[in-house]
Amino acid sequence: MDCSICLESFNNINKETIITNCKHQFHKSCLDSWTKINNSCPNCRTDINYKQYKVYEINKRYKVYQIYTNNYFEGVLDEISIIPYSGSKCYKFTNIRNSKFPMGTIAFMYEHLSQFYPI
Repeated sequence: MDCSICLESFNNINKETIITNCKHQFHKSCLDSWTKINNSCPNCRTDINYKQYKVYEINKRYKVYQIYTNNYFEGVLDEISIIPYSGSKCYKFTNIRNSKFPMGTIAFMYEHLSQFYPI
């Protein structure tokens, strides 16, 4: 998937990603530029105030707390996606470090079931 403003991939190093209230995903810098001109989503024209959303950076290491298992692990945020129909945000982590996960494991976490902390 690509940012519909700049048409670049979301896997670019050092690009922060935002998913708006209308469930569209953009690079933070692209949405910053866009909202200087227009406060609506570039895809669907829904009014947006993205400053209230959490911003996560692709290829950055995070400490992740799994609410439902009361467990922590560290991993690199690889991808953010929207689950069809439910609209839930899903975060894919790679290079997991935790005694309960084998090295190299991939973990998929839902925003409403997890908390993320940059390391």
